Amino acid sequence: MTTTSRTDNEIMDLERESYRRFEAGDLEGLTDLFADDVLLFNPGSELLRGKQHELAALQEASKVEGLEMSWEATEARISKSEDMAWAHGSIKVKTPDGHVQMEKYVTVWMKVDGQWKLVAQVRNSNG
Repeated sequence: MTTTSRTDNEIMDLERESYRRFEAGDLEGLTDLFADDVLLFNPGSELLRGKQHELAALQEASKVEGLEMSWEATEARISKSEDMAWAHGSIKVKTPDGHVQMEKYVTVWMKVDGQWKLVAQVRNSNG
């Protein structure tokens, strides 16, 4: 039986908060959850370093009429030292032509100056 700790719940809350900010159109607020030098492993892209890349991509995507994206964390775990954590979940992308693409992701969180920051994000397509 797997138990969920209070700190695991903190990471799940941060994952949900990131989606709330995205849904509200608060893209800068969303990327405030990222470390400045976050590593981004996005499908079909080279490794990107820096939250400005995620902000720019989200701003461009928000301009595409009919593009929809949602994500949901499934599980989170935190290290015994309570300074590093990971979460994983699923992403749904619906393109303007109605095509639906499912992806999965892993995020890595670290405590930076006492606050949780997303330091790595890995995404890939389900097919």
